[in-house]
Amino acid sequence: MGQESAARGEPLRRIVLRVLERNRSELEVTTSWVAFADEKGLVSVEWSSDPRIEREIRSLSLGAGAELDTDVAGRNDIGTALRLGTSSLVRGADHDDERFFELVCAASPVLHPVTSEVCGVVNVTGHLKASHSHVAIALKLIVSQIRSELIRATPPRPLRLADAHRRLTSHVPNAVATFDEHTLIAEDALTPQLASVNRRELWESLSTLSVAAKEMVLPTGHRVQVVPVTKGTWVDGASAVFDIPRAESLETGRPGGDEGSLTLLEEAERSVIASVLRECEGNKSDAAERLGLSRGTLYARIRRYRL
Repeated sequence: MGQESAARGEPLRRIVLRVLERNRSELEVTTSWVAFADEKGLVSVEWSSDPRIEREIRSLSLGAGAELDTDVAGRNDIGTALRLGTSSLVRGADHDDERFFELVCAASPVLHPVTSEVCGVVNVTGHLKASHSHVAIALKLIVSQIRSELIRATPPRPLRLADAHRRLTSHVPNAVATFDEHTLIAEDALTPQLASVNRRELWESLSTLSVAAKEMVLPTGHRVQVVPVTKGTWVDGASAVFDIPRAESLETGRPGGDEGSLTLLEEAERSVIASVLRECEGNKSDAAERLGLSRGTLYARIRRYRL
């Protein structure tokens, strides 16, 4: 429900290609297959670190044009990330297709910078029996850079609207819709309430209010609280707070502490290790296995990154 910006189709594909080119030198020292699939799971961009893994990927009928939605390809990282809307890691026999049992695959969705809708998925694949600790780290770095490029390519007004939406939803327990004349950001919980309301009707209802108004009646008859994006005016849009509980959302924790002068790849590695340690409830043996590191290497990274 928002502006298309650069987060769709060919503009997004060009951004992905630029980010891969930017990280080529660091990825070439790994054994990796990197792919980008659209919101339907269709691979449109791919890159291999060397001819050997490229041949292996071809033999598995992967590559550009492959459909990796779980309904088509069974359990795999791209399809799982699309279905759940969050990062996924699929190792070896966790794949439904036994041809992928020698692979470890990590994927993460690319989200629209305004609406947070899934626009596609980035995948990084390595060999299960070889060193593959880079897989999750490279994935986090690539997705972060794609997101930064998308933000730079998006006009300031919808970004301001998205910031206002995030600020308000972090403080109120109810479902929120934030909108202006061109953009509507709404949570899934509001789908029934907004199904018969279009953005123009919302905007017209808002335009009739005095700047001191605290409530608005929607065309459907719902009464909602309204909060301006910019205090004292409705010209930049508003957030409508419904009397409907918002579904619990998962927050990605950010590790604290002084990270010093780390490179982008090191910062990404630190974040991935911290996240896996939390998921393993501090069990370093489980975390090392999941990361594809020896315990000694993991302990050294923990000391280095002050985790």
